[in-house]
Amino acid sequence: MVAEVRPRMIIALGPVAAQAFLGVGFRMHLSRGQLLDTRWAEGWMATFDPEAVLRLPEGRARAEARIHFEADLRSAAAWLRQRLTGEARARRVEGP
Repeated sequence: MVAEVRPRMIIALGPVAAQAFLGVGFRMHLSRGQLLDTRWAEGWMATFDPEAVLRLPEGRARAEARIHFEADLRSAAAWLRQRLTGEARARRVEGP
């Protein structure tokens, strides 16, 4: 189904979603926030499940998880902006 949509980027929210793509060997604590090139999309990233972040008790762990989650989303957005800007430049050079 993902192949039909052909997304530029996939962000897996949580380890279960990430393991659905990369297998049970995926470890969130080792690969969270890393941008990968996969067969499903040019960019692929796993980050925390936002619901899991909200379920953490108030305090340092919750604050740190939220900081990492937000940083991952900013990183993904920057990657997409860079890709789109590069494609726009290429279209201008190549012409219509």
